[in-house]
Amino acid sequence: MIYQYSRTGTYHIQNGQNNQDVILTKETKRFSAAVLADGVSSCSKAAEGAAIAAKALIELLMDSGEFFFGFDSKKTTDFILSRVLFELNKTAQKSGNDAAEYSSTLCSVIFDKTTRKLLYFSLGDSMITATGSKGFEILAAPYEDNGTGCCTTTTENASAAVKTAVINAEEYDSVLLLSDGAWANLFCKGSLSGNVRDMIVRQDMPALAAYIENLGGQDDNSFIAMELTPGISKITEL
Repeated sequence: MIYQYSRTGTYHIQNGQNNQDVILTKETKRFSAAVLADGVSSCSKAAEGAAIAAKALIELLMDSGEFFFGFDSKKTTDFILSRVLFELNKTAQKSGNDAAEYSSTLCSVIFDKTTRKLLYFSLGDSMITATGSKGFEILAAPYEDNGTGCCTTTTENASAAVKTAVINAEEYDSVLLLSDGAWANLFCKGSLSGNVRDMIVRQDMPALAAYIENLGGQDDNSFIAMELTPGISKITEL
């Protein structure tokens, strides 16, 4: 089961802009997939670019999911980025815009329920976490800005900043994808408060959503929680 939450930041509301975070999820009997794209606010087509990237990625995962679990990290990265860039460039050429105006960050997971393997992919400043026998764990930390800016879907040599791997998910109960606006609200000086950590470990996503809603914030706040072990979580459909 999958739970999703998204809230428009006050900056976008004040400037008459829509939420530039895009969430897409799909499930079949064998696979569960989730994608979170965050449009770059300084780009004129940020929301559209995030939507294009998210749609391209989730379709790719669901169409070719079985093959991805046999790829190495480089092949996965090249396969995903080439597909996303193809779609972004196609739209940019039709509209006469620079492809960079469609920039977004992008992260995803796909879970194989048969083999209990999990593939995660992250480009940019989103975060992917997991809960399980070891409690709370960060699978993919946000990109560390070294002064050159955050890597996005249109950044040259973006593949060097991608974090992706296939892992055995037997020890995990759930995964959580967080936009930068969401995790920035949850972490203080690099740590989670005990209360927030407890919500995540217990998979009490409605409580986590209410907590973020109460905090507000200028940036859009979005997350997707995916249950990996049926019957033990409190995750419910939004």
